[in-house]
Amino acid sequence: MEKPVTINLDQEVLERALRLAEEKHKSLSEIVSELLSDFVRNEGRTKEELLSIIHEMAGSYGPLKEDIDPKSERHKYLDEKYLEVKAS
Repeated sequence: MEKPVTINLDQEVLERALRLAEEKHKSLSEIVSELLSDFVRNEGRTKEELLSIIHEMAGSYGPLKEDIDPKSERHKYLDEKYLEVKAS
């Protein structure tokens, strides 16, 4: 049984969340419900258990590289995407 809930959000967060929900063709209620469901489902799990789940999920996209710096990879991706910089 679903019950209505009222939450208070920062205006900028709300606007961005609404935009993202629209891009995913979902309502903000659906997004919040999914996030809270995941949050509750993972209650009591250890950090190691959660990391194991993440590694299993990531493994379906190919092997993980241990020496990757996520921050530099993100900058590299954004540079290539928006500045059309060729990777060397």
